[in-house]
Amino acid sequence: MSYKAIRSVGAWPSVVLRGSATSRGQGLTQCLWGDWVGVFDEPEHLGFSRVRTRGRDGWLKTSDLSAERPLEVNFVDIGQGDGTFIVTPDDEMFIIDAGLGDNMHRFLQWRFNLRSRQQAPRMSTAIITHPDADHYKGFQRIFDDPRFSFDSVLHNGIVERAGEDSLGESRVVDGQNFLTDVVATQAQLETLLADPAVRGRKHYPRLLWTALSSGRVNEVRAVSAGDVVLQRDIFGKRLSLDVLAPVRDEVGGRPALRWFTKRAGITRGGDDGKTKNGHSVVCMLSYGKVKLLLGGDLNVPAERHLLDHYADTPDAFSADIAKACHHGSSDFSTEFLDAIRPLATVISSGDDEPHAHPRADTLGTLGKHSRGARPLIFSTELARSAPERITAPTAARNAVLALADAVVGAETEQTRGVARKKLVDLLATTIQRSVSMYGLITVRTDGNVALVAQRLERARSATSKWDIYPLERQDDGTLAYAATS
Repeated sequence: MSYKAIRSVGAWPSVVLRGSATSRGQGLTQCLWGDWVGVFDEPEHLGFSRVRTRGRDGWLKTSDLSAERPLEVNFVDIGQGDGTFIVTPDDEMFIIDAGLGDNMHRFLQWRFNLRSRQQAPRMSTAIITHPDADHYKGFQRIFDDPRFSFDSVLHNGIVERAGEDSLGESRVVDGQNFLTDVVATQAQLETLLADPAVRGRKHYPRLLWTALSSGRVNEVRAVSAGDVVLQRDIFGKRLSLDVLAPVRDEVGGRPALRWFTKRAGITRGGDDGKTKNGHSVVCMLSYGKVKLLLGGDLNVPAERHLLDHYADTPDAFSADIAKACHHGSSDFSTEFLDAIRPLATVISSGDDEPHAHPRADTLGTLGKHSRGARPLIFSTELARSAPERITAPTAARNAVLALADAVVGAETEQTRGVARKKLVDLLATTIQRSVSMYGLITVRTDGNVALVAQRLERARSATSKWDIYPLERQDDGTLAYAATS
């Protein structure tokens, strides 16, 4: 397959891929602004170029193709947990968290067509926001896969290990307990995890050890407030990925992180879960005039700590689009929401969890403390679609019981085999309920305008597959969503 150029869709906010340059009626699929396009080495025809995009060959107006690609941020539906895949305009790739299972790995396999390719493009950075399994465990499949390699793997410095003090040593200073065993450098991490007894049967140290020993990761280190993961100019606009948290203290000349608890104020104790979550890596992704806040599982004590730290820079967390912390948990402060005041919020959560995320009060408060007449709230869980195959549950249950009785009561192996096959077929066609549409939320921005889009659960037509929300620059310079009828 020979391309004379690689371009992206420049039509805002979407365009239809045609099956013919001469007929508007032959629409093949809907393409989003920013979609990758391979332009075939063929002459233009009637102002159209023959291209390949979204797995289809067709025709797009040459004027709808652009050499300038927008920033792409994909909030992948990984079930319960977080998983974000970022592609910069110059094709650098970042993964922030990878969920609990293999959804992120499967998404990347689809994205890079790894069924027919032997190698994925090299990733710039993987960021593990904190050591909770629904954020990090999905990286195990990726780090184990020899087709993936990374320049950097970044974490928050809290490294779980086997033993009684699972987070390491602590020290109390002026009534405040601090975690003093922050593993900041790769050398410290290698020394700690070289001992198999320290790794034990814990998943998190095993994951980091896999990255360290794979030979496919250049560095593994901790980051904290003030670190810069990415910063450069692209198409005349500044692109940056800045770390806002965790905020470190210093105790005895060593980096330290304070223990968080369910109660406000200083304490000699601490809560492992609150502390791991509260010191999540929080990043601000900025491109031109557009800002996206990407957090982990912040909680009330952590948010108050961050607001105190950034008291002199009140706009530190101000963003146009934000990923909701902790999957829509109710453990948040309205003061922190006011510091963000986004136009759009994305919640990553899953069905099979005991927390009822996203919480009803959280959804209402997010809308109340966002900006604009119609604040936008997206959820990977709500965007997911699964066909309901059991339309008559009582009849289905009775049919299953009858076939089960027939299997048990069969007088010959032949009749038992026939009954068993009927039971298996019934389970496969009637009872089984499977996800048919994962709830990917995609954000595209050129640094001036932006769009947020999700796939429709059922396409209106071959050329209308996306629910698109444009965010446009207003006369006063602000970004806003204007609802369309």
